[in-house]
Amino acid sequence: MNKEERKYLEKQMKHFKGQKVVIVEVGSFVGISSMAISKGVKEFCPGSLFYCVDIFSPEWYKKCSGISKYAFEDIERIFDKNMRKNPHVKIKKLSIEAAKDFKDESIDFIFIDADHRYEPVCADIQAWLPKLKKDCIMCGHDYSKKFPGLMKAVDEIFGKPNLPARSIWEIIKWGCARLRIK
Repeated sequence: MNKEERKYLEKQMKHFKGQKVVIVEVGSFVGISSMAISKGVKEFCPGSLFYCVDIFSPEWYKKCSGISKYAFEDIERIFDKNMRKNPHVKIKKLSIEAAKDFKDESIDFIFIDADHRYEPVCADIQAWLPKLKKDCIMCGHDYSKKFPGLMKAVDEIFGKPNLPARSIWEIIKWGCARLRIK
């Protein structure tokens, strides 16, 4: 995740300035994007609930394509170290299972960066989209030709998404006025 993408995540929390909201990151890995979201939460919407969902299993990551140098290390230990000073609630579950723990329309912001293959991306979006409140954002990482399954899933479900920061995709679940988009 590059600087522009981290800045995008941090800045999204500004839309909730002064509110106590619920934020979910699906696929936290070693916490790079988690730190950016958490920084925004601390600055703009302290007291909000930020959930980091990941299985934190090196064995699982070894099976995934395009995984980084961390695949053979203790991912959970690295995540815990990176997030030790950042407000968050860690949920150590598969994404689809964790989604069952949230009520429909209970989340203000969802960031998806888990398994990048077609079927799992479809499953993540289908599991988490009902959990998103109206007029709130679902976005994700790695919308690029390097991950054609991810691109195909996002395009089939939403059409071509907005791409606000390099490989970040985003959609807004329209409904009632809640989010102050600039």
